This record gives sequence, structure tokens and C-alpha cells, in this order.
Amino acid sequence: MLTKNRVAKLTAVRRMDIFIEDVPEPTDEEMLIQVAAAGICGSDLHYFRHGGLGSFKQPLPMRMGHEPAGIVVDPNGHTEFAVGDRVAIEPGRPCLTSPWSLRGRHNLCKEGSFMGAQGQPGCFSDFVCVTPFQCCKLPETISFEGAALLEPIAVALHAVSLVEAKFTDVVAIYGGGTIGLCCYLILRRHGIQMIYIVDRVKDRRDFAHSFGATDAFPFEDAVARLRERTGGKGCSLVLDTAGDDASFEACLQCAAVGARIGLLAIPEADHLAYNPHQARTKEVRIINVHRSTLLLREAVGLFSDVSASEKLERLVTHRMPLADVGAAFDMASGYMKGVIKIMLQPGFPAPRKIQRIGLIGLGVHSLPSFLDRLLADCSVEVVCAAVVQGEQEEESEKCAFERECRHRSIPFLGALDLTGVASQLRELACDLLFAGMVAARRSGAALRGAAREGLITTHLGLLPANDDPEPALWATLRGLPQGATTRLQVAKSDSGGQEDEEQAVDIFVLEEAASGSSSPCRRSARVANELLQAEVEKRLPMWLGALRTGVFDMSAMRALRLANSHSLAEEDTGRRHCSAGADCEAPNNSYVSWGWRCSFLERFSDALGRVRAVRENGSDLWFTVESASALPSLDAMLLPGNIVGADSSIGRFLVRAADGLVTCVAEDPASTPGAGMQLAASPPGPLPPGCLGIPSDFQGDVLGPRAAPLATVIGCPPPPLPHAVPRPAGPFAGIVAAGAGAAGDTSEGSQASFHPQSRAAARDAVSSAPPAHPAASSQASPPGSSGVQIFDLKFEEDFVAEFQANAAEVLTSGRPLSESKFCRAFESAFAELVHAPHALVTSSGTMALNIAFRAVGVRGKAVIAPSNTFFATQVAVENAGAARCLSVDCEPEFMQVCPKALERLMSAQPAGSVAAVVLVHVGGIIAPFAGKIREIARAYGAALVEDAAHAHTSYLDGVGWAGTIGDIAAFSFFPTKVMTMGEGGVITTQSEGLYEACRQIKAFGSDLSGGASRFTCVRPDGTNGRVPELSALLGFLECRRVQQRVAQ
Repeated sequence: MLTKNRVAKLTAVRRMDIFIEDVPEPTDEEMLIQVAAAGICGSDLHYFRHGGLGSFKQPLPMRMGHEPAGIVVDPNGHTEFAVGDRVAIEPGRPCLTSPWSLRGRHNLCKEGSFMGAQGQPGCFSDFVCVTPFQCCKLPETISFEGAALLEPIAVALHAVSLVEAKFTDVVAIYGGGTIGLCCYLILRRHGIQMIYIVDRVKDRRDFAHSFGATDAFPFEDAVARLRERTGGKGCSLVLDTAGDDASFEACLQCAAVGARIGLLAIPEADHLAYNPHQARTKEVRIINVHRSTLLLREAVGLFSDVSASEKLERLVTHRMPLADVGAAFDMASGYMKGVIKIMLQPGFPAPRKIQRIGLIGLGVHSLPSFLDRLLADCSVEVVCAAVVQGEQEEESEKCAFERECRHRSIPFLGALDLTGVASQLRELACDLLFAGMVAARRSGAALRGAAREGLITTHLGLLPANDDPEPALWATLRGLPQGATTRLQVAKSDSGGQEDEEQAVDIFVLEEAASGSSSPCRRSARVANELLQAEVEKRLPMWLGALRTGVFDMSAMRALRLANSHSLAEEDTGRRHCSAGADCEAPNNSYVSWGWRCSFLERFSDALGRVRAVRENGSDLWFTVESASALPSLDAMLLPGNIVGADSSIGRFLVRAADGLVTCVAEDPASTPGAGMQLAASPPGPLPPGCLGIPSDFQGDVLGPRAAPLATVIGCPPPPLPHAVPRPAGPFAGIVAAGAGAAGDTSEGSQASFHPQSRAAARDAVSSAPPAHPAASSQASPPGSSGVQIFDLKFEEDFVAEFQANAAEVLTSGRPLSESKFCRAFESAFAELVHAPHALVTSSGTMALNIAFRAVGVRGKAVIAPSNTFFATQVAVENAGAARCLSVDCEPEFMQVCPKALERLMSAQPAGSVAAVVLVHVGGIIAPFAGKIREIARAYGAALVEDAAHAHTSYLDGVGWAGTIGDIAAFSFFPTKVMTMGEGGVITTQSEGLYEACRQIKAFGSDLSGGASRFTCVRPDGTNGRVPELSALLGFLECRRVQQRVAQ
């Protein structure tokens, strides 16, 4: 399986280079195709020779090629295709909804795309992504080379249709290249007998003769000889596939009166010179041809019989590997060696003979079920099996492998010393060796030379991200997909350097969702291992077949990329890899930390199967995590590790973790700890060699690149504790309620109580801990704390009732559901609140900024914005058409535009080039020097635009009200603001001219002067900023209470 994509690109005039890239990832509407053949078109040669067409030059490097055929290697969920389907490919991808597409003239649609044009990827590569709409399955009678020629055939079909060819026509074709000869084939199918070919190159004229043309002439005397052959009348149909001044003039000269001339060629110049009087006096119709109108399927049908496809494939005169793309273009551009069509062949992995197989070492292949699956393939013979000296597996596993082999009459060689064993194995003439990971790590290079094709290994993890000895465990801890990778270490390089020495032959990923559920499935590493082994056995026939054919299922490449994107450097994770065969202790030596998050405690337990903590008496408690619930707030007097409740009859106990409660099941129910006990982390002392230490205050959900540095569990303090008391529902609700009461609370029926000393310790820990992570709780800080209360956007019952009543009136009034009564009421109320003469409601705060920028005329000019503002400001600047957005430094006290920095920046700009300066009221605070910023902006002829997103009702003596300081202002009503309308914005201004401009821009640029004028566009920069009545209603009601809430 190829895991990289070679791409040929034009990097300079007459220079093609090969780039190595990732295999492209198909979008939801695409499939992945492995290219088997790709033809070099004449239009490709124009770009090669000149870097473009006439004055149009394509930016380089450029991907070229639009005549591909290949094999589906990833259908990507499109059920009409399967892995291995041979397909011809239509290079055009029309939009299907434009007026031209709806008329069936998809080639004229400007909304679609075309392979290898205008920046689109070409097909001179190993892989391309195309839609199923572009693909047509091939019959066995059409080869890949013939299928690649169906693109010029489709162009010929379109051309012959446009010129209205008739069987009585006498035809001259100028240009004996691929497109000219394809036109010849289609004209013959229309019953036309008299077809002449004109070409400057003798080899091409000779080929045209052999191909069946009536005759073939050189350019120099073609007109005279055509007139002679037609009795002086000329040709009724002339096709120009050469595309230069001489060919076009010759077409006019040899055309009969009333003839049709079809221009199929793409000229290299911007203009063609010709004698218009010849065209005028003969009333010659000149018909231009552009690509084709999705005629690929018709082309497949026309050439599906053997004789027709063989005739078509004669056009392929040269075949060259993709690696020789530069030489191929030189040959085609120079018309060397009788070239008609050069077909580039990226090539597939070489098909391999798979018959005699050996099994070395323990692994998936040593399982009885795998052996049965392997022996079910009648074409396979297992000629030997052996274990490896020094493998760490139990002796019982080795004995079981030997027993199963002898039971199936597989010769068993015993325990091999891998030193020098390759020569012994070579005598068995194996085609493939299946090796366990220990054998592969120790002697992979030697073993792959012991079999004719090489060495097969299966790793129950996605490589290279997860190359650990316990891949399922680490995939669980690191949140990677659970999958497996089967690789072939090639015995020898027999592919001209195309294939790697080590290559993947199968990759798959286990489904993450539980059956019938869209939520992720929680599974232990042990269960994952079992599922992976079963899937490896199930997929064995598939990838054996892929090795034999060279066609692989690449549908898991996306999952492999995802896994490898999470690949962690050793220094990032602190994970230490052990040498092959060495014991690797479980992370943290299986000890949990109660300072971890609930989600990670579940993951840790799933990865290891069984975990442990330390009792108060120092003994270990082994258990599994059954479930965990993160809670928004927790009892401050419960330390992490405190047992909230327990039921020894079933071995369950409930423990306080960093962010919630964890339900655990003791391995021995008799060892279930009692409620109120305190469980510790690991005992003092260093971790065993080769063991990862995860810090006790690690707060991630998975081990990742930003995990805390290597540390022992003991050395880290517990995480800060949230405030408030949880009251969860469920089987432990009574236990939590009892445990959360006062010390000594022993309500009847309670299964738990707390030790007074535990409460005292918890209270002391809370009183001395700094108030870190306040945002972790949705509750306001308790009375007496030094924290600032978190703003809570509540809607009181009477407010909700009034909103509902007015909403009902909106829906039953018959008024428009947008831009009506409550929009106007909201604008009036908000204008009064902020003391602005004009207010205009918009669909969002960003839209308010966008319209404001358009109104002050930023198109084509610069806008200066503070360096610390949210990027929505820059987005609004760009969408309003500004040429650029310049950042200005901010001063540290108010985080506002620094006046001195603004003065320096403005003075450095060309006069009149800056249209606006943005003043952002960070946190709703108006800077005392805002007036100075206004003066600087006006001095340089720039408008001052206030971004007042958080500044509702803000006011500063000597400066004024937010929304009235600058020329125009934009407010936001996002749910995080002190007043909201769900999503919306308001523009305020003191300028009636700017207000009217904003009204027009908001309404698509319409003339709002009255009557039918609203259907007249007076501003091309118009947009849609209209607001629903229900959103405006919410904003209107919020105006009544915002001042009270700000005061709170």
C-alpha cells in the first residue's frame, strides 16, 4: 500500500519536478482513486512551453493533467462503488445548478472546477480525489490506457455534435495529434468516408494513413491538394486542432462555400490572424469548442467492444513511468520518435506470489482461529512454524502454539535462535514469513531476506503513532483510535525505487460508537485487544488478495492520519520506551491519583483493567472504575480520595475525585473500604524502571502533548477544590446526602458517616488553599470570599411571561416576522439608553461593525484596529472591502489604543489612505484618553468607529456615553453581554447621513425613500442585516432591566 503521494508539478517553464506529499483525503462527497494511467494533453504542453496561454500565466508550481483512469481505493461511503472498481474519470466537476448546467452545457459553467486548471489538483500523481458523479465503471474490454483516452474522445463527441457533422460531409482535419485522430474516429462512426488529415510532422502523417485516413498531406501543399481532391469545391467541414495562424488561415482557404469550421485547438497566442473576407464571402460558420458536456459515459459505451477499444489504444505510442515525467514532456513537446499520445503510468505495488508461508514467533498469527482462517485459503501452504528464544510470553502460550500447529500438521521447528537462522529458513523456500513483533524487532532485516517476498508483521496499534509494546493500553490512555497495522518488509527492492522497503498492507480502525448509539463506546484495553485480533483474522483473506493484485483498501488512511497527528514526542509525554523484550511496568505502577479528572480515572482503569490505591493502613486496594460523574460543584470539606459511601455486599464504593464522584468495584468485596475512609495515591518511593509517572494533579482527559512533566504521584499537591455541595441522583444519592451533612450526622438508614478528623483536615485544606480555577464552577463566590461574582444571565418569571405574551402577539398579528414593530421599539429604547440620536438593530454585533465600516467608506483603504481585539473586528474589516487592517499598539492600563502609537502609525501612512480607526471599549471600560484618539483620527481624515460590544450604558465624565464618542458605534447582544437578544447588534451614530447609509446597506443596498424604490439598488455594497421580531422583542424587554443588572 502506498502511504505517500507522488505529485508531478510544473515548477518553471520546461521543468517538471516530483513532490512527495500525503495521500489526499477525500471530502464527504469524494472518493479516493489510485491513478493507473494519465495522458499528456496538448494543452498541458502549452503550459510546459510557456507557463500559460498567451498573456495568461499560471502561478507556479502548477499541478497538471486531466486525462486519468484508475482504481477506486477508498469509496468513502459511496455504496455505488467498491474498492477495486476500475473507472474512467471525467475531469470536469460542474456545479449542476447554474443556468448553463441546467441547460446541459456544463462545460460553460463558471461555478464548477476542472482537474489541473485554475489551481485544482491534476492527475499526474499516484492518487486523486473525485466525486462519484465524475466516475464511470469500465468494462473488461477497455484498458486503463483506453479509459484515459476517453476524455479526448468526449471532446471529439462534443465537437462533432456542435459542427453538425453529416455522413455526406467531406472533412479536413488540421492536426494529426490525439484530438485530431479522436475526431477522425467519431466522424467514422457517423458514417463519413472522406476524411483527410493535415500535419507538419511526417511520422504523424504516416500514422494517419495507417489509422485509416483517406489521405494525409503536409501543410505546405494541403490547400491545393484538398481542392484537387474535391474538384475545386473545398471541404464542407474543417476541424482545426492545430491552433495557430497558419492552420486557421488554411482552414478558411480549403473550406467550401457555406462550410463549417470547428476550432478545437487551444492557441498559444492571445489572437489569431485571418482573412475575414474569405469567411464572409463564403458565409463560413466558425464554431468554437470548449471541452465537453459530460459525455464520458457515452464514450465508454462507444468503445466497449473489443475492436473499437483496440483501435483507440493504438493512439498510445509511448508509455513512461511517472518518475520520468520530465522526459515525457520533452518528448511530447518536441514531437520526437513519432509520438502521438504519451501515457504516464504511476504504477501500482507489484503483485506478489503468496503460496508458501512460514510462521515465526508469537503474535496474532499464532492464535488457533487465525491458523484456521489461513489454512482455509486453498492456495496457501503453511510450511513451517517456530517460536523465538527469549520471548517473554508464558511458556503455556508457546506450548499451545506448538500443540495447535501439530494438530494441523504444520511442521514445528521449536524455539529458534534468531542469530543466523535466515539461511535455514531460506531453504524452506517461503514466499512470506509471518513474524511476531519480538522476532521482527530483533531480526526483521535478516528475516525479511529469508522469504522470497518478505516479512509480514501485525501490530495491534496504528503506526507510527502507537508503536508501544502494549498498543491497546496506550491508545486508551492517549485517546487514539483503536486499530491495527499489518506491514510488509520487502525482501528486495524490485520496483525501481517506487516501493518502500517497508509498507503497509492493511490498516483498520475499530468503530468507536456503541451499537445503536452515536456516543463513544467505552471499552477496556483487554476487550479492544480481543476485538482487534478478531478483525485481523477476518481481514486476512482481503489483504492476502491485495498483495496478490497490488490493489489495497485505503479507507483507513484518514484514521491513520488522525492517529499520527496525535503522535507524541517522548519529551512531551514523559513516556519512556523500553527495549524490545524488556518488562514494561504499567503507568504509575497501576496506582491512581484522586486528583485526576473523572474522565481520566475511567480511562486509566479501562487501559489497565485493574488499578489500585493505598488504604490508610498502607495496604493496596485493587479495584476497577465502574462509572464516574463530573459534577459542577463539590463539597468543600471532601478531600480527593475521601470515600463518600460504600456497600460491601456488592463491593462498590463511591470516591471523591478532582471534579466529581467515581463509582468503584473492589476486586475482593471483602476488602471494600468503609465510608469516610481516605484513600491515598501510591506509597513513597521511586517508580519501577520503564514506568511512566503521571502527575497527581494531571487535569487532562487523555495523555497528550501538553501533559504535565514526568513526576511521581506522591510529589504533587492535590488540585484546588471547587465550592458548593453536590446532590446527585442515582444509587448513591442517599450516601452522598448523608456524607455531606454535618459531622456526626447519622440519619436513620444512612450507610455512611464521616470521621471528625477527616472533616477538620478538609476544612483546613480549603481555608489555606488559594482560590484557583474560579471558572470551574457556575456558582457565584460565597459570601465573604474575595472573588468577583460570576455574572449570571437569569430571566425572571415575570420577564418570561411578558416575553411569551408578546411573542404570541407577534405570531398572530399578521405583521412581518422581521423588521417590524419590535425592531423599531428596540431601536428607540436603546437609543434613549445610550443617549444617541440614531440606533439601527442588526443581525449580530459583527454585522453591525461590518455595516458601519461600509458606511464610512473603508473599501480599498486601510483600517487601524487595536492589536488586542477579538478577530471578529478584523473579519468585519475584511468583509467590508478594506484593503488592509493595520494593528496599533495598546497601552497597558486600559488595554486601549495608545495615542502616541496611533499618532506614529497614522503619520507613516500616505495621506487619505486610512479610512477608519477602531476604538474598542475593552470590558465596557471607556479610556479617559478616548477623546484624544478621536482628535487624532479626525486630524488625519479618518472616521472613529467604536467597537462597544461590552459597553452598554457605559459613561465617562469629560468623554461621554459609549456609542456617541466616535462617528459611529457597534454594540453586540451576544449571550455573554450584560443584555442580550440571543444574537444581534445595534449601530448608533449622531450622523443622520451615516444612519441613512447604514439603513440602505442593511437592506441589500435598497433605495428606502419610499414606494417601489425599494426595488432599486443604490449601494452595491449592500448586505442582509435584517433582524427577526422575536430577537428584537427580547432586546426591547432587556432595555428595561439592564441598568439594574449593571448595578448588581
